[in-house]
Parts: sequence; C-alpha cells; structure tokens
Amino acid sequence: MVILSVTYKGSHNRTVAPLEKIVTELLLLRGQKSWRQASIKSIYSCGMMITTLSLTNKFGRKNIVEIPTEYCQKINEFRLGFSQITGRSVANLTIVISPKGVYELTMY
Repeated sequence: MVILSVTYKGSHNRTVAPLEKIVTELLLLRGQKSWRQASIKSIYSCGMMITTLSLTNKFGRKNIVEIPTEYCQKINEFRLGFSQITGRSVANLTIVISPKGVYELTMY
C-alpha cells in the first residue's frame, strides 16, 4: 500500500488531502511491481483535464500507464475545489511520487 506524506508548501495541507486520496487509489489500481518513481501530470485545456501516469522502473525505463477516465474527472474536481478554497487558479498539476510515499507537488 502506498501512503503519501505531505511536502506541499502553501496553504493548509488539508487542501491537498483529496488529491492524496485520488493518487493513492490510482497507484493501487494501476501500479506495477518494482517502480522507482510515479509521475502524474494533468493539464486543463479546452474544458478537459488531460492526465497521464508514468512509472519509472528500477532500470530507469519509463512506462506510460493507461488510467480510467474517471480519475481525470476526479483530478479536475480537486483542481476546481482547490482553486475555490485558495483563490488561486490552477491549470497544470504535476505530482512525482516515490515508492515510500514521499511526493513533490507542483501546481500552477
């Protein structure tokens, strides 16, 4: 099981808790053995949230992993909620995760 710890610096950390849950579910659903890094990138464009998940294995090879469309919707709902709570508009979201659950979150 992947447990994510907060390293986001900004508003109160409770604002990113819903995203932690979404990412954990997605990695449990689509994660593969022996990954060293997972990267989720989401871009809001033309009314859609375009999201990719890539896993880097222990040899440094990146594999793009198909994700269910519902996770794009969940990330978009997080984006909208975060923007409403913080007053900051977010169009791009990148989260890089280690197998130990430590992550780096970038939103702009």
